[in-house]
Amino acid sequence: METNSEYRTPHITGIPTPSGKGTFSIMRDGTLVGYPESSAVEMWMLTPIGDMTIRYTNSKTVYLYEEVPMEVGLRLITAESVGEFVNKVIKPNYRVLAL
Repeated sequence: METNSEYRTPHITGIPTPSGKGTFSIMRDGTLVGYPESSAVEMWMLTPIGDMTIRYTNSKTVYLYEEVPMEVGLRLITAESVGEFVNKVIKPNYRVLAL
């Protein structure tokens, strides 16, 4: 996987080069925040402790997925389809709560 040295934090190294479909940011605490160009996902956020929140485009509800590894967020950054990645990797493997 190609990495981009422009994105460095004390918490994460080897941030992959984004797919170019939307934007993402890294907060000071290492939280990843993504605004993908997606018909399914409006935004997502992953904290260093593994709390991933996702707001879907067809819902005002925010969903919290627990214990999501940072590696999953890094893979999400480069996903060809964010919606497909969420459906195949996140939804079936992590406990969810509606907020």
